[in-house]
This record gives sequence, C-alpha cells and structure tokens, in this order.
Amino acid sequence: MKLYTKYKSIIEGMPNIEKAYFTTFNLSPEFFETYLLSPLLEVDIPDNDLSLEDLNLSLEESNIDIKVFYDASMLALNEKKRTLTRFYPVFMENGLFHPKVIYLESADKIVLFIGSGNLTLSGWGRNTEAFKIIEFEKKDYLKTQVNKFFSDVERLAGLRTNKSQIELNYDHDVNFIYSFETTNTPFLEQLNLDNNLYVWSPYFSDKLDQLLDHTYFNSLKQINIIPDLVGNDKIRASILPTNSKVKYYSNDKPNHIKMNHSKVWISDSKIAIGSYNFTKEALFGHNFEAAIMENIKGIKLPLDPIIPMVMSDSELLEESLDIDVKYKAVYQLTANWKDRNFCIEEISDKDFSNLRVVLPGNIKVDLQDMGEIKLDIHQTEKVFRALIKTKIFSIRCVDDIIFEGLTHEKHTCHFREPLKVETLDDVFSSFIDDKDPLGAKTLKNRVPNFENNIEEKLDFKTKTANYLNYYNLFRGFSNMRQQLDSITNYNEAQKYCFSSANALSSIIMVIEENKQEDLFTYIFIDELNKLINRVNKELNIYDVSKIKRINNVDLNLEKSDIKFLKAFRWSV
Repeated sequence: MKLYTKYKSIIEGMPNIEKAYFTTFNLSPEFFETYLLSPLLEVDIPDNDLSLEDLNLSLEESNIDIKVFYDASMLALNEKKRTLTRFYPVFMENGLFHPKVIYLESADKIVLFIGSGNLTLSGWGRNTEAFKIIEFEKKDYLKTQVNKFFSDVERLAGLRTNKSQIELNYDHDVNFIYSFETTNTPFLEQLNLDNNLYVWSPYFSDKLDQLLDHTYFNSLKQINIIPDLVGNDKIRASILPTNSKVKYYSNDKPNHIKMNHSKVWISDSKIAIGSYNFTKEALFGHNFEAAIMENIKGIKLPLDPIIPMVMSDSELLEESLDIDVKYKAVYQLTANWKDRNFCIEEISDKDFSNLRVVLPGNIKVDLQDMGEIKLDIHQTEKVFRALIKTKIFSIRCVDDIIFEGLTHEKHTCHFREPLKVETLDDVFSSFIDDKDPLGAKTLKNRVPNFENNIEEKLDFKTKTANYLNYYNLFRGFSNMRQQLDSITNYNEAQKYCFSSANALSSIIMVIEENKQEDLFTYIFIDELNKLINRVNKELNIYDVSKIKRINNVDLNLEKSDIKFLKAFRWSV
C-alpha cells in the first residue's frame, strides 16, 4: 500500500486543494469512494452506510472540483456507488481509454501521479505497479502539457466540444506525454531508441514481430522484455516473437497472487513510466495512453534470463484484466433533486431508435427523444429512493444493452434526504411530532434501509404499536396542515411535498404499497387526499408540481362504520 500511503501524505501537505482529477481504465466505485475520496475531503474512512452519508455532506460543502474519468466499458457494475462524486465515462470507438493519472492542484502547487495502477483495490494494494509522482508550480511548462491532456479527456467525455489547438514541445528533461488517434506516437519518438530497450509490460501483442519491423525499432540491438510471469514460465501472450533481438528477463520471483502490472520503458537515455503496454493498440494510436518521460544516464540492469512459455487463448481470456467489452454508445442520465426530474442525453453521436431506459429502481421508460424523461409521482419517488442505494441505469434496444452507466445527481443540497419513511410504522412515528412533523428525528434512531431488500409490509389490523390509532392519525394530519400554513418559499414547498423524510410523496408511496381494505386505511387515505387538495391549491404560487390524489379502497361498510364516519361529517 505504498501508493496509498504516499497519496494520503501528499494530500495532508496540500491545504486548500482546488482540483482533483482522476483517470483510469478499470473503475471500482466502492474503492474510490471509501479510500481515495475521504482523505481528499479530510474525513475519516467511512465504515458504514451512515458515515457514507456524512461523506456526501462533506462533498456538498466542499469547493474542490473533483472529476473521475474511466473507460465507458470498464465500470464495476456489481458495486454500489453511494456518494455524489461525478464519474465520467469516456467512449473510445476503436481502442481503450487507458491512462492512469491523478492531478491535484492547490493555490500554490500541482502534484501529478502517473503510472500503471487503476482505481481499484488491485491497482492500489494487490498488484505490483509503477508510479512516478512529480510536483511543479502552475507556471511550469508541465501545466500546459497536462492541460492539453485533460482538454482531450473532457472532449471525449462530452464535457466540451472544442479541440485544443495548443502545440506542445518536449524539449525538456521531464515531459508528460500522451497519445491517441494517431499513428505517429510521440511516446516512441521521445524515447530516443538507440541500442538497448528494456520494457516491463504484462501484455504483449501477438504480432510483436510485425510491430518490431517498424522504423522506430530498427536501430535497436537488443530488446529486453521483463514480463509478468504467470506461474514460473508463462507470459500473457499466445505467440512468442521470432525476432532475434528479443530477450526475456526477470528481476523478481513469480508470484501467483500479485500481478506485475507495471509499464516501464527504459532506453539508453530515457525512462518512461505510465500506461503503455508493448502492443500495437497502445503504441500506434488506438488506445488513449499517458506516461511521464525523463532523461537518464546509461544504466545496466541486473536481470536474470528466462525462457517463457505462452498462454493458451482460454487462459488469456481468464487472466486478462484488459478485456475489451465495448458498448455501442454512451449516454448521460442526470437526476435533478430540486426540480424532481430526469434528463438523458447521448454523448457519443450515435443514432439508435426504439430505445428503452431502465432507471434505478427498475423503472422502465421508452425513449422517443433525448431530453426530459416523463414519470408520474410514484415512479419518480421510486427512482429517487433507489438513487440512495444504487445509481446504475442502462439503455437498451429490445434486449440488446447499448450502455450501462451511473446517474449524475445535481441540486442535492437541502433537497436530498437519505432517510425516508419506508413503512407505515415510520409514517406514524415521524409525522405525529408536533415540533418537527416533517423531520427525521425518529428515523435517525434506526438504521436506514439502504440495502435492496424490502422490509415486510405492515398490516394495520395486526400492528400493536400504541401510536397507530385514530387519535394519532388526526393529530399527524393536523401537524401536516399547520406545517403547510407556515410555508413561505419554493424550497420549503419542495421539501414539504418531495424532499423531506416524511414528504407527501413518501407517504403516498408507503400507503400505496400497504393498502388494506379496512376503515382505518380508508380514513387515512381520505385525510391524505384532503391534504393533497389543499397542497395543489395553496402551493401553486411556488410552481410546485401538482400531486395526484390516491384512489381510496372500496369498503363494504357496516352500520357502525357509517355512523362513525357521519360523526366526522363525512358522507359515503
């Protein structure tokens, strides 16, 4: 965990960080949010769901510009994403988005991490990785080189449309180099290949002989490859080159647990550390790669010669971490907590028809056009509740998955309440509070149901809690009416209807899922519908979305029930 220790120590020495940008191929949301985000926000590593929500509060209050970019196909979809950090998919139609860069900027300095480790537990704790960490000032030439890199990253992620026209030069002792969409790679140009080349790379092209025929390699007398050994003798390739210049070496004992994932290139005068594997895709324009390169004096490395064996195609498929699973397009879904709406847009310029989006909460909606997604109040409540637990959505054409990604959330401050009433028990225990009828004081005393399992629905007839009675029913709605009378602005109205722990939308959802054909349910819904009528009339001035009344249950009333209802001046 040397990299993690260094990451934390650098952050501790950089007060008032303004920007924190991360690029990765594989992305583990849980790893990033648990271990990398918390030191950045100067809070303890979260160890439960409630502390993750505290991390969200810190994120809302933070002024740090945090962006995480990843290859659109390489998100760990089996993991949960619990914070509001923006993760941006990068769509590469032909190659991979493969750079591993961390950029930290404060008022007086910049720190750059560049290497081979992905934002995963393996990349930061299990594999053998190589990273170079450099520090420089904002006026340094490296700032220009890095700015151009992130300009292209943001363009591929759909955050900008203009292409940077800055011309870079590499007439320096240390240079940040990246390449994509070009067969003239500055990486090989700047290595100054002459006599000897040493390459640490876990992956190799099956057409390495053809690759070495390129003019860049003509002057080399020997190419020394230090692979990651699987077992004692296998390397991650299906064909060994016949080129007599190629020799294989080892400087480490094979490890069945750790993977040597480093990508290091050493020529007679340069050393490069970054993401470049010894493959055509990395070296000649298909992949998006990055490395730091600096001048060195001639060195001689103590390496042990080995005779490697190749792996079979089936072994390669199982062993390879860089599996190329490509989507056909990339979409962005944004959830607006303030206005309670959803907007979807395509950021890869592909044209598909007959699409369906599967929203968090498994709400399926046909997409006629890009833009705002229309949902009813019940569907909206389900999706926003699901966003607390998972943010994954998918785009499908019939049964074909076009894209899977993470929902972006905005306007969360004051409108995103992670604690919600989930049962009728919750409704009564929260809204009978005279002082805070819409608060979450009672709910905060229980562990929230952040998991996907659904609690058993409560039955009015069998529930024995002493507050679940007619008196508290009327008392609770009386509190709700008094709270309605005190509303003076849009934010308060939105909180009352949708955002609070015991908002009307939450109560509606709970009662819809717990309907019982009995008198108590009938009166509860009747009271709720009366309140909805008032809300729609009185909050109209704040431009709050109208709420649809609930269909009440059908009752075969007995004489005593009718008499009871008439006592409250109701007619049936």
